[in-house]
Amino acid sequence: MHKELAKNLQALVRNKQAWEALEDYLQELAQMTHRELVEGTSIQELHQAQGKASLLETLLKLSETVEDGRNQYDEEDEEKSMREIDELYHGIVDEERE
Repeated sequence: MHKELAKNLQALVRNKQAWEALEDYLQELAQMTHRELVEGTSIQELHQAQGKASLLETLLKLSETVEDGRNQYDEEDEEKSMREIDELYHGIVDEERE
């Protein structure tokens, strides 16, 4: 994983509230995708559902992937990234409330 990308994503996965909310959403999507795999009637539907399932599995493992590479940058950069993710998260939450 690219150093800059890992640094930014680490801020997300370490924000417990934001990560848990995202993880819950991804798990819900994974359940819906599983139903699509079971109920799919065409090859195209099954291929699309397989692609979704694969992507969702990768995203659900993001926390582990990022944590594995966490020592690739210094703590100062991490704190800056965490602030940026926090601002982004709170901006999204505030927009949803309006």
